Amino acid sequence: SMVALTGCGERKHSFSGQIAFEDGTPVPFARIDFREVARDGVRSGVAYADENGKFADVMFDAPRDGLPEGEYQLSVNPPELIGLTEEERKMSPGPGWGIPDKYRSASSSGFTLTVPIEEETLTLTIEKRVAGSSREERAAAEEMRLIEEMANEPSPGDE
Repeated sequence: SMVALTGCGERKHSFSGQIAFEDGTPVPFARIDFREVARDGVRSGVAYADENGKFADVMFDAPRDGLPEGEYQLSVNPPELIGLTEEERKMSPGPGWGIPDKYRSASSSGFTLTVPIEEETLTLTIEKRVAGSSREERAAAEEMRLIEEMANEPSPGDE
């Protein structure tokens, strides 16, 4: 891993990573937050995955500067839609970008990290959100079902 020195002499370690669901499909455009445990989470770093769930730059104080040595708790959040193109928005794997709620908080995600990391690449694997876990999702699923039913009905004149 690359090491950068900052003004205050704190060594930072940069690394790349990948985030995927258990079936191996990527979690596109996810935001990964690295909350420093030592200072009660006052300081944190952030990385943004690309469409293939890969991230190369962890930002702490400045872009691509990496993380200081220490213990971190991680959380995974869906992307900010405002930063995505129309095409990219269509890549959502489902409601909430497929990310279950428990991963959205550093205290419940179950992901911890020690920096510097052993591997060259950090691999994060998350469960996929179960569709239908909320009222809105059930309503959306029902709507889709009705649309598909209508699409599959033979229209008059079709033999």
